[in-house]
Amino acid sequence: MIQRRSGEGQLTQAATSMTDGADRTVTIILSTGEKGASCPATTFVVSFDVNVRKVTGNKQLEGCSEFVETMADGTKLIVKKDAVVSAFLNGKVH
Repeated sequence: MIQRRSGEGQLTQAATSMTDGADRTVTIILSTGEKGASCPATTFVVSFDVNVRKVTGNKQLEGCSEFVETMADGTKLIVKKDAVVSAFLNGKVH
């Protein structure tokens, strides 16, 4: 499941996905920018283990766009920013 949140100000886009089963990991995508006025726009993909309440991985995605495209395919989360595609399996970010 992917949930999207968009708003005003610094945080321009966020999306989350959660794995099923005993291993409860939330993957959060945060993209910041100033409505196209800054380059690069910072985008982070973060995995968070709900059971131990701890960040288990993070990755910064490079590029100028503050917008990202996300798609879920089973337990794979696909994130596209500036034509570069990153894939994350089972909610894990390495």
